[in-house]
Amino acid sequence: MVHIDTKENIIYLTVQQKLTNNDFDQIEQVVDSTIESFGKIRLYYEMKNYKGWTFQAFWRDLYMDLKYRNKVEKIAMIGEKIWEKWLSDAIKPFSGATVRFFAHPQKDQAKSWLER
Repeated sequence: MVHIDTKENIIYLTVQQKLTNNDFDQIEQVVDSTIESFGKIRLYYEMKNYKGWTFQAFWRDLYMDLKYRNKVEKIAMIGEKIWEKWLSDAIKPFSGATVRFFAHPQKDQAKSWLER
């Protein structure tokens, strides 16, 4: 499940449980329209009780990472588990963005970092 908000060129995603292909339909629509308006985007990706992706959604995520590689400036990943930190490190080779991991108590710091 995903909840999406935007503020100018920043897209705020809060993901829970497992992401599905339908979730990526929603995400891709918002990403496309924000890129159309601003040229480049920044992502806030907060994981709450995150369980990963369905099989189809995993491949969709990789596809989108490559598709938007040069359109994403920064990614702030907010999580609570060590594997979520590893996930933030694992996406770095697939993204042209600067990627940083923040623990949940650092959410405000993550938002400030994205806005700079």
